[in-house]
Amino acid sequence: GKSCMCPGFCTLISNLARSYSTSLLNSEQWMEEYTCGASKEIYRVPLPSYFCGMPFSQAVNIVFEHTCCTLFAIEISDAEGVMRSVLFPGGYEIPSGQSHAYMLAESVEDVAKVSDFRDHFRRQGEEKKTNFVPSTESSATCERS
Repeated sequence: GKSCMCPGFCTLISNLARSYSTSLLNSEQWMEEYTCGASKEIYRVPLPSYFCGMPFSQAVNIVFEHTCCTLFAIEISDAEGVMRSVLFPGGYEIPSGQSHAYMLAESVEDVAKVSDFRDHFRRQGEEKKTNFVPSTESSATCERS
């Protein structure tokens, strides 16, 4: 089935559907990286109007830069008006109105940081700035190897 058409698909879905604790420690770097990635959870979040008109790939970069959360899918309406989720639609322009995205994050608190974009850019017509810093911290600290 799907494993032949898309190698790694079953592992990806399995890892996304399970939660792990980062307390599992192992001296091997790959195991630490795996455990860190496996500790993420999937959240469905409403996208603030700040992202309307922006390419999905740009929104992914901004959200990760400031929250360490990874947007990986968005709900879109097809030509017949049927809602469906699309994995990383790259250059897809986020429409105005209510849009929802799916993201990987360590906690609901990390996901809540996305709402800071709404508060910071509440004034209509304000230029979209990529140097936004969430009000809860000066900048996000993502642990990367």
